[in-house]
Amino acid sequence: MAERARPVARQVSAYRFVVEVAIWLLQFAMGLSFFAVAPLFPLIQESYGTSNAAVSLLVGVSSLVAALALIPGGVFAARTGSRTVLVAGGTLMSAVLFTPLASGFGLLIVTRVAFALGAAVTLAATPKVVMHWFPPRELPVVNGANIVAQSMGVTVSLFVAAPLADLVGWQEALFAAGVVTAAATVLWLIIASAVTDE
Repeated sequence: MAERARPVARQVSAYRFVVEVAIWLLQFAMGLSFFAVAPLFPLIQESYGTSNAAVSLLVGVSSLVAALALIPGGVFAARTGSRTVLVAGGTLMSAVLFTPLASGFGLLIVTRVAFALGAAVTLAATPKVVMHWFPPRELPVVNGANIVAQSMGVTVSLFVAAPLADLVGWQEALFAAGVVTAAATVLWLIIASAVTDE
Protein backbone atom coordinates (compact mmCIF):
# COMPACT_ATOMS: atom_id res chain seq x y z
CA MET A 1 0.00 0.00 0.00
CA ALA A 2 1.48 3.29 -1.09
CA GLU A 3 2.25 5.72 1.68
CA ARG A 4 0.42 9.01 1.48
CA ALA A 5 2.59 11.96 0.63
CA ARG A 6 2.98 14.33 3.51
CA PRO A 7 2.17 17.97 2.82
CA VAL A 8 5.26 20.09 2.39
CA ALA A 9 5.67 22.47 5.31
CA ARG A 10 5.43 26.09 4.30
CA GLN A 11 8.64 27.99 4.77
CA VAL A 12 8.20 31.09 6.90
CA SER A 13 10.53 34.00 6.25
CA ALA A 14 12.17 35.82 9.13
CA TYR A 15 11.66 39.01 7.12
CA ARG A 16 7.92 38.85 7.75
CA PHE A 17 8.26 41.04 10.82
CA VAL A 18 10.14 43.68 8.85
CA VAL A 19 7.34 43.60 6.29
CA GLU A 20 4.78 43.95 9.08
CA VAL A 21 6.53 47.05 10.43
CA ALA A 22 6.03 48.76 7.06
CA ILE A 23 2.41 47.60 6.82
CA TRP A 24 1.74 48.70 10.41
CA LEU A 25 3.06 52.18 9.68
CA LEU A 26 0.85 52.45 6.58
CA GLN A 27 -2.17 51.49 8.68
CA PHE A 28 -1.19 54.02 11.34
CA ALA A 29 -0.77 56.75 8.72
CA MET A 30 -4.21 55.91 7.32
CA GLY A 31 -5.86 56.42 10.70
CA LEU A 32 -3.80 59.55 11.31
CA SER A 33 -4.99 61.30 8.15
CA PHE A 34 -8.56 60.02 8.19
CA PHE A 35 -9.84 61.93 11.23
CA ALA A 36 -7.19 64.64 11.45
CA VAL A 37 -9.60 67.08 9.78
CA ALA A 38 -12.30 66.66 12.45
CA PRO A 39 -10.63 68.72 15.22
CA LEU A 40 -9.82 71.36 12.59
CA PHE A 41 -13.39 71.95 11.39
CA PRO A 42 -13.70 75.44 12.97
CA LEU A 43 -10.42 76.59 11.40
CA ILE A 44 -11.37 75.17 8.01
CA GLN A 45 -14.79 76.83 8.18
CA GLU A 46 -13.16 80.14 8.96
CA SER A 47 -10.67 79.80 6.10
CA TYR A 48 -13.20 78.91 3.42
CA GLY A 49 -16.38 80.40 4.85
CA THR A 50 -18.20 77.07 4.68
CA SER A 51 -21.15 75.81 6.70
CA ASN A 52 -21.15 73.01 9.27
CA ALA A 53 -22.83 70.74 6.73
CA ALA A 54 -20.22 71.46 4.07
CA VAL A 55 -17.18 70.98 6.29
CA SER A 56 -18.55 67.66 7.54
CA LEU A 57 -18.19 66.38 3.98
CA LEU A 58 -14.46 66.16 4.59
CA VAL A 59 -15.13 63.05 6.67
CA GLY A 60 -18.40 61.96 5.06
CA VAL A 61 -17.08 61.95 1.50
CA SER A 62 -13.94 60.14 2.58
CA SER A 63 -15.98 57.42 4.26
CA LEU A 64 -18.32 57.03 1.30
CA VAL A 65 -15.58 56.92 -1.33
CA ALA A 66 -13.54 54.43 0.71
CA ALA A 67 -16.57 52.16 1.11
CA LEU A 68 -17.49 52.29 -2.58
CA ALA A 69 -13.90 51.74 -3.70
CA LEU A 70 -13.18 48.72 -1.51
CA ILE A 71 -14.44 46.13 -4.01
CA PRO A 72 -12.69 47.67 -7.06
CA GLY A 73 -9.64 48.07 -4.82
CA GLY A 74 -9.83 44.37 -3.99
CA VAL A 75 -9.94 43.47 -7.68
CA PHE A 76 -6.94 45.70 -8.33
CA ALA A 77 -5.07 44.10 -5.42
CA ALA A 78 -5.86 40.58 -6.66
CA ARG A 79 -4.52 41.30 -10.14
CA THR A 80 -1.47 43.31 -9.19
CA GLY A 81 1.62 42.63 -7.09
CA SER A 82 1.46 43.65 -3.45
CA ARG A 83 4.42 46.00 -3.75
CA THR A 84 2.76 47.99 -6.52
CA VAL A 85 -0.67 48.03 -4.91
CA LEU A 86 0.49 49.32 -1.54
CA VAL A 87 2.74 51.91 -3.17
CA ALA A 88 -0.25 53.09 -5.20
CA GLY A 89 -2.44 53.16 -2.09
CA GLY A 90 0.14 55.02 -0.03
CA THR A 91 0.76 57.52 -2.81
CA LEU A 92 -2.94 58.31 -3.08
CA MET A 93 -3.25 58.62 0.70
CA SER A 94 -0.35 61.07 0.60
CA ALA A 95 -2.56 63.49 -1.34
CA VAL A 96 -3.08 65.35 1.95
CA LEU A 97 0.41 66.72 1.31
CA PHE A 98 -1.25 69.10 -1.14
CA THR A 99 -3.55 70.62 1.49
CA PRO A 100 -1.54 73.89 1.66
CA LEU A 101 -2.14 74.28 -2.11
CA ALA A 102 -5.92 73.91 -1.78
CA SER A 103 -7.01 77.46 -2.56
CA GLY A 104 -10.67 76.50 -2.38
CA PHE A 105 -12.84 74.08 -0.43
CA GLY A 106 -13.47 72.01 -3.56
CA LEU A 107 -9.76 71.33 -3.95
CA LEU A 108 -9.59 70.24 -0.32
CA ILE A 109 -12.40 67.76 -1.04
CA VAL A 110 -10.36 66.45 -3.99
CA THR A 111 -7.43 65.67 -1.68
CA ARG A 112 -9.81 63.82 0.64
CA VAL A 113 -11.24 61.79 -2.25
CA ALA A 114 -7.72 60.82 -3.35
CA PHE A 115 -6.89 59.86 0.23
CA ALA A 116 -10.03 57.71 0.46
CA LEU A 117 -9.21 55.90 -2.77
CA GLY A 118 -5.75 55.16 -1.43
CA ALA A 119 -7.18 53.96 1.87
CA ALA A 120 -9.55 51.60 0.03
CA VAL A 121 -6.71 50.14 -2.03
CA THR A 122 -4.53 49.75 1.05
CA LEU A 123 -7.30 48.10 3.08
CA ALA A 124 -8.04 45.70 0.23
CA ALA A 125 -4.39 44.77 -0.37
CA THR A 126 -3.23 44.35 3.21
CA PRO A 127 -4.87 40.94 3.88
CA LYS A 128 -3.25 39.51 0.75
CA VAL A 129 0.18 40.68 1.88
CA VAL A 130 -0.30 39.43 5.43
CA MET A 131 -1.50 35.99 4.28
CA HIS A 132 1.48 35.71 1.94
CA TRP A 133 4.05 36.40 4.64
CA PHE A 134 2.56 34.95 7.82
CA PRO A 135 1.52 31.40 8.73
CA PRO A 136 -2.14 30.87 9.71
CA ARG A 137 -1.38 30.64 13.43
CA GLU A 138 0.06 34.19 13.41
CA LEU A 139 -2.67 35.82 11.33
CA PRO A 140 -5.01 36.76 14.21
CA VAL A 141 -2.22 38.59 16.04
CA VAL A 142 -0.98 40.39 12.92
CA ASN A 143 -4.46 41.38 11.76
CA GLY A 144 -5.22 42.63 15.26
CA ALA A 145 -2.01 44.65 15.32
CA ASN A 146 -2.94 46.32 12.03
CA ILE A 147 -6.37 47.27 13.34
CA VAL A 148 -4.72 48.67 16.47
CA ALA A 149 -2.44 50.72 14.20
CA GLN A 150 -5.45 52.35 12.53
CA SER A 151 -7.02 53.10 15.91
CA MET A 152 -3.79 54.55 17.23
CA GLY A 153 -3.52 56.78 14.19
CA VAL A 154 -7.04 58.09 14.74
CA THR A 155 -6.36 58.65 18.46
CA VAL A 156 -3.10 60.51 17.85
CA SER A 157 -4.73 62.74 15.23
CA LEU A 158 -7.57 63.69 17.58
CA PHE A 159 -5.11 64.64 20.33
CA VAL A 160 -2.42 66.27 18.21
CA ALA A 161 -4.10 67.93 15.20
CA ALA A 162 -5.61 70.92 17.00
CA PRO A 163 -2.54 71.80 19.14
CA LEU A 164 -0.31 71.42 16.09
CA ALA A 165 -2.64 73.66 14.07
CA ASP A 166 -2.38 76.30 16.80
CA LEU A 167 1.39 76.22 16.39
CA VAL A 168 1.81 76.05 12.62
CA GLY A 169 -1.65 76.38 11.02
CA TRP A 170 -4.31 73.83 10.09
CA GLN A 171 -3.05 73.32 6.54
CA GLU A 172 0.45 72.60 7.79
CA ALA A 173 -0.97 70.20 10.41
CA LEU A 174 -2.63 68.16 7.65
CA PHE A 175 0.55 68.44 5.60
CA ALA A 176 2.43 66.83 8.51
CA ALA A 177 0.03 63.89 8.42
CA GLY A 178 0.76 63.58 4.71
CA VAL A 179 4.48 63.52 5.42
CA VAL A 180 3.99 60.56 7.77
CA THR A 181 2.00 58.74 5.07
CA ALA A 182 4.58 59.48 2.38
CA ALA A 183 7.40 58.30 4.65
CA ALA A 184 5.54 55.07 5.42
CA THR A 185 4.98 54.52 1.69
CA VAL A 186 8.66 55.01 0.89
CA LEU A 187 9.61 52.63 3.71
CA TRP A 188 7.23 50.01 2.33
CA LEU A 189 8.71 50.41 -1.16
CA ILE A 190 12.24 49.98 0.15
CA ILE A 191 11.42 46.93 2.25
CA ALA A 192 9.19 45.31 -0.36
CA SER A 193 11.78 45.84 -3.09
CA ALA A 194 14.39 44.12 -0.94
CA VAL A 195 12.39 41.07 0.07
CA THR A 196 9.81 40.41 -2.63
CA ASP A 197 9.52 40.34 -6.41
CA GLU A 198 5.75 40.86 -6.40
